[in-house]
Amino acid sequence: MAHSVSILSKYFIEIEKLILKIQAITQKQKNDFSREKNDKLTISNSIDFLIEIYFYDKNEFNESINENYFVIDYGRIMSLTVFGKDAEEDNILLPFLRELFEYYPELLVYNDETPFEVGSYIYTKSHLDNFLGTDSYILLGNPPQNLNNIT
Repeated sequence: MAHSVSILSKYFIEIEKLILKIQAITQKQKNDFSREKNDKLTISNSIDFLIEIYFYDKNEFNESINENYFVIDYGRIMSLTVFGKDAEEDNILLPFLRELFEYYPELLVYNDETPFEVGSYIYTKSHLDNFLGTDSYILLGNPPQNLNNIT
């Protein structure tokens, strides 16, 4: 089973800078890190999950700012696809995102699998911090809640 999210930013972040932060996060979380191409990374853990990360260059980022289903003035900085052997629980994405958002708290998570007719499911650092679980299927599969309603 696979699911995808995009990371949105108000400004372009150099890919090499992001890769260094991601490598540090991966080491801290004791996951494996591999760089397949200049614009693609893989993070994996021993529980049969992996994240493929694709980075958008500056031109792609600028083009994505004009996409009407994202937040105004935000562009796609990277896309993450999580693969797992089963759909029981994805326990790699949320811990990774929480750490990434410590470095870049202004970023947003867009659920790429949100049905277009429902609108955009976009999550902030506060949504990630206030969600008590580790299963991204549960958080990202539901509309973002007002932070006053999160338990």
